[in-house]
Amino acid sequence: MEKTLDEIELENKKIRAELAEEGRIYYAEEKRWNSRVLKAIGNQLGKQFLDDVVECFNESEAYGKLELVRKPRGKWYEEHYESFAGIWVDQWSGDNSGDSWNGYVCIELKKGLWLKTYYSM
Repeated sequence: MEKTLDEIELENKKIRAELAEEGRIYYAEEKRWNSRVLKAIGNQLGKQFLDDVVECFNESEAYGKLELVRKPRGKWYEEHYESFAGIWVDQWSGDNSGDSWNGYVCIELKKGLWLKTYYSM
């Protein structure tokens, strides 16, 4: 028996609601994780370092779940933050126009430990 248009629409509505709830849960967990990581950075490395990390990520239009990694990705670029002299950037063109860039930004927290996140601008 074929489904009616109303049945299909109701099924699609349920699927969209389930996906929206999964997304809400995912982003809530990401926010919780990122808050914990940033709080630990502030506690361990100080408010100025944390402020510089947040400023760098805001300028980079970074978003997504923060990662702690043992090795940075990309090329080192000199920057002018009070707490660190540069960042590692791994980037690629986001489209054919050459005006859009995606990639990863890594900031050294201490020897052998970097903070990594995704950006898109």
